[in-house]
Amino acid sequence: MAVEAMLKRIRMYFRSTFVRYMLSYVLIMMLLMGCVMGYAYFYCRKTIYQTTETGEINRLASARYQSERLAGTLENLAARLSVSAQAGDETALSRALATAGETGEWFDRAFVYLRGAAELDSADGRLPVRALGYENLDAETLEALLRADDAQVIACQPVSVNGAEPARYLTYLFPLGAGDAKPVGCALFLLSEERFRPLLEDEVGGGCNRYVLKDGETVLAGETFSLSERYLPGALREAEETETYVRRIAGRDYLFIAMPGSRLGLSYYSVMSLNGIYAAAATGWVSFAAILLIFFVPSLIFMIVISRRNYLPIREMGAQFAAGAQDDDLRAIQAGIHDLLGRNRDLDSQLARSLPARRALFVQNLVRGRYVSAEEARAAARTADVDIDHACFAVMLLGEPRGASVDPAKLIALAPAGVFPAAAELIAHEQMLLVVFADNSGPIHDYAVALTRSETVRASRVPVAVSDVHADVSKMPTAYLEATSAYESRFVMGDSRLLSFRDISLPARSVPPQARAYVDDVKRALEGGDAGEINGKLDELVTYLRTADMSLYAFRQIYNEVIVDVMSLCGLPDGSDSLKYYDLFSLSDCRSIDELDTILRRVCAGAIRENPREQARPLIHDLMNDMLANYADPAFTMAGLADRFNISTTRLTVEFKEHLNMTPSDYLTSLRMEHTKRLLRQTDRPIKDICAEVGYGDVSSFIRRFKQYAGATPAQYRQGAQGGDAET
Repeated sequence: MAVEAMLKRIRMYFRSTFVRYMLSYVLIMMLLMGCVMGYAYFYCRKTIYQTTETGEINRLASARYQSERLAGTLENLAARLSVSAQAGDETALSRALATAGETGEWFDRAFVYLRGAAELDSADGRLPVRALGYENLDAETLEALLRADDAQVIACQPVSVNGAEPARYLTYLFPLGAGDAKPVGCALFLLSEERFRPLLEDEVGGGCNRYVLKDGETVLAGETFSLSERYLPGALREAEETETYVRRIAGRDYLFIAMPGSRLGLSYYSVMSLNGIYAAAATGWVSFAAILLIFFVPSLIFMIVISRRNYLPIREMGAQFAAGAQDDDLRAIQAGIHDLLGRNRDLDSQLARSLPARRALFVQNLVRGRYVSAEEARAAARTADVDIDHACFAVMLLGEPRGASVDPAKLIALAPAGVFPAAAELIAHEQMLLVVFADNSGPIHDYAVALTRSETVRASRVPVAVSDVHADVSKMPTAYLEATSAYESRFVMGDSRLLSFRDISLPARSVPPQARAYVDDVKRALEGGDAGEINGKLDELVTYLRTADMSLYAFRQIYNEVIVDVMSLCGLPDGSDSLKYYDLFSLSDCRSIDELDTILRRVCAGAIRENPREQARPLIHDLMNDMLANYADPAFTMAGLADRFNISTTRLTVEFKEHLNMTPSDYLTSLRMEHTKRLLRQTDRPIKDICAEVGYGDVSSFIRRFKQYAGATPAQYRQGAQGGDAET
C-alpha cells in the first residue's frame, strides 16, 4: 500500500501544472540543443569532407609530381646511356652504368640491353636476360618489351636478379636512341617499391589508399587497404582532368580522386573510405556534444529556478480563482477567467439595460448644476455615453402627453446630422427633458422645428419649448429655467407651435443690475457664516424683489443662483436634509415670490446648522419594504415615497443606485412586472384586470412596459408560459 501511495503521489506530481510548465522549458531547451547538435554534426561532416578532399587532391598532386620527376630523370639518364650504346663502346657503356649506379639516388639496379644480344649489361658485368625473373612476367614477354620502340612501365612485383632473393621492384624501360634513329637497345631500371612508399602512404590516417595505373592495370598500390581486382577496374576510370566521385563497392562508399599524368601514360588515383572520413567528423561532434552536455546540467538547474519563479504568479492566480480546489492551476485560471467573462457579460447586459436610466440621471443632474467643473461633467457624460464636447447646447421641454405616450428613443432618432440629444423623463412633472448639443445653433433650431412637425409629437399633442443656445455647460440650470419660462408661455401663445425663449420680450427676460447687487450681498453674508446677517440680507433681497418689475423667469433665476451658491459655499451633498426643500424642478413650479422665498430660507437655515460631514443612515431596506407593500397602488409615486421618509427625490435615487445599481423607477417596474408574470403564468384573468391589479391605469402603457421588460407582449408571454416554454 505504501508503494502504491508513493507511485500515486509521483504520478500526481508529474501531472501537476508546474512539472508540465517546467518540462516545457526543458523540452524547448532540448529541442534547441538537438538542433544545434544536428547542425554541428552535419557542419562537421561537410567541413571535414571538404578539407579531406582538398588535402588529398594536393597530396596526390605532390605524389604525381615526384613520380614524374623521377621518370624524367631516368629518361635523361637513358639518353646519356644511349650515346655510349650507339657508339658501340662497351667499356664506356659499362663505365657509365657504374657511374650512374654509384649514387643509388634514382634507381636500385640498371641494365642495358642491346638488340641482337642475349645478355644484359650492368655495372657488375653481363648476365643473361633470363636472369631477371619476374613473378608475373615470363622471359619471352620481357624480351619483347626490351625490343619495344617506346618507353614501358612494368607493374611493381617481386623480381629476382640472377637467382637472388626476390624483391618488389617497379620497372622502367626506356629505348636507346637519338632522334628518329631506330633504337639500338633498351635501358632497364629497377626501382624498389620502398622508394614509392612515401608517395603511397596515408599521412592523415583517414583510410586512404593511392594507386598508379597504366591502361587500367595497377602499376603501384598502397597498403592501407586493397580493393578486389574485380571491383577496381569498374571503379577507376580514365581521367582527362582531375575529378572526384563516389562509388559504392561491396556495401561501402568510397571517395575516388582521379588525376591524369603526363609521362608513360600513367594515371594517379586516391581512394578513401567515407566511413573513415565521417568517423573523424563523428569524433569532433562527440567532443562538441560532450561540452554542450556539460553546460546543460547547470543550465537545467538554472531553468528549474527560473521556472519556479515564473510559475509563482500562475500558482497564486490559480489559488485565487479556484481557492486551491483544483490541482491544475491553468484549468483553474481558465475556469476563473470564463466565470469572469460571464460575469462581465452579465454586467454589460445590466449596464446596457441601465443605460437609459443613467442617461436620464445624468441629464437631470446636468440641468440641476450638480457638476462643479466641466471635467466632472465630461467624466459623468462618459459613464452615461453622452457626448457633450460641442460648441453649444440648448434645453427642450416636451409637455404632458395627451393620449399616447412619447418614446424618448423616437425623439432622439429625429435628430439631424450634427445634433446630439440626450433625454430624461421628469416623472414628477410629467415632462420630457431634452438636452441638445451641437457645433452651431442652426441645427438645434432645425431639430426643434422637426420635433413639432413629427408624427410622434403631434399624435401626443405635447408642446415643445426650447431655451436660448448657450456655450458654457455651467449655464445648464439657466437654460432649463429658460425652457420652463418658454413652456409657461403656452397659456398665452398656445401649444400648437414651437415655444421659444427667444419669443419672450427682452425686459421680461432680463435681471436688473440692482438685483445683482442684492444677490452679491447675500453671497458675502453666506461667506461670513453669520445667521443674523444672512437673514437680514435675505430680507433686503425679498423686499426689493416685491417692488421690482421682473418676470417670473428672472425671479427663479435669482433664487436658483443664491441656492447654488449656498450649496457651493457650504459643501452640501446631494442627499443633504437641507436640500430636500429644494430642487430645480420644484423651483420651476413656484408661481410667486412667497413660494420662492420659503424654499430659499429653508435651504439657508438648513445649511447653517447642518454638518456636511454627517452621514445619513441607510434607508434602502425601509424604502424597499414600502415599495413592496404599495407598488400595486396606481397612485404610488416616487415623490410620495420620498415624502413618507422625509427625504428628497435625489436622495431616494442615490440610495437605490448605491445599493441596487438601479433607479427607484426601475425597481418599481421590476416589482410590477414580476407580479404580472406570476399572474400570467398562474391565472387566466384578462389583461386589463391584471393591468389594474399591478398599479397601471393605462393598458397600452402597461403592455409597452411589459414588452420592454420581458421581450414579449403579455399575451405572447402567457401563451409561452402555459405551453411550458416560459420561466416557472
